[in-house]
Amino acid sequence: MTLTQDAVNVISQYSIKLTVRQIYSRLVSAGIIKNTRSSYNGLDKALVNARLNGSIPFDAIVDHTRNTIEGDKNSYETPEEFMKWRLEALKESASQYKMPYWYEQPQYIEVWVEKDALSSLMSQVCSKLHVNLNPCRGYPSISFLYAASERLGDIDKPITILYFGDFDMRGKDIERYLTEMLKQFGVQVDVHRIALTSQQIEAYQLPPQPAKQNDTMAKGWIEKHGNVAWELDALEPNVLMRLLEASITEHIDADVLQKRNELLGENHKRIDEIVSKLSIGEGVF
Repeated sequence: MTLTQDAVNVISQYSIKLTVRQIYSRLVSAGIIKNTRSSYNGLDKALVNARLNGSIPFDAIVDHTRNTIEGDKNSYETPEEFMKWRLEALKESASQYKMPYWYEQPQYIEVWVEKDALSSLMSQVCSKLHVNLNPCRGYPSISFLYAASERLGDIDKPITILYFGDFDMRGKDIERYLTEMLKQFGVQVDVHRIALTSQQIEAYQLPPQPAKQNDTMAKGWIEKHGNVAWELDALEPNVLMRLLEASITEHIDADVLQKRNELLGENHKRIDEIVSKLSIGEGVF
């Protein structure tokens, strides 16, 4: 079986679109290729050729590191087009109205992930459950942390950060860094490591890679864990998403959510009543 066919088999296992890095991690975990830079480059080249020759559809693989910034969005050629849209939007006001999903929940939750490459995958769960996702990209910058402290400083309930990072010397230390820096900015948080853990490494038989011996923290890590480290990317995407969803829903009070949903339904009815009293004329345009 060729490398391209192996990649196609990985892609076919998921309903979500994968990045090259995620395909690479799955092939490494399966023992099909080695965990080396040359192996990654070889896979990347093979996937480029496969898409160019039609073996793999272009939309089967995504690149979350580059995005187009739209420059002419939500514009209208005539006043009539614009007003028609505004009137239709008003009639559908009830369906557009939303309440905070975490309304009156006893805790405030955010998700922080060490690697930006996983943010698009994880955002699917975080968006569904209306939780902020913060890609750290290694140690988050002081500007990023200050902005977070400004946001979190307005929260008047216990704050929990669900953290996802590599199982290595830096991935572990980021937890300490987050806690201490946010505290320095006046925000008290509880940081809970959801993944990657030693139990998950054993349960899913994740492949190790050598620890970065030139790192200043390597000595202490190697003495405790050996000359090995594990990347969060090695977790199968579906497993990662299940862990994420379970860790968030664990903090949701079901009774509070039910009351919020009932109030949302009542508010929808009130909005429909308000719109109906406005008696918007039909056939204006």
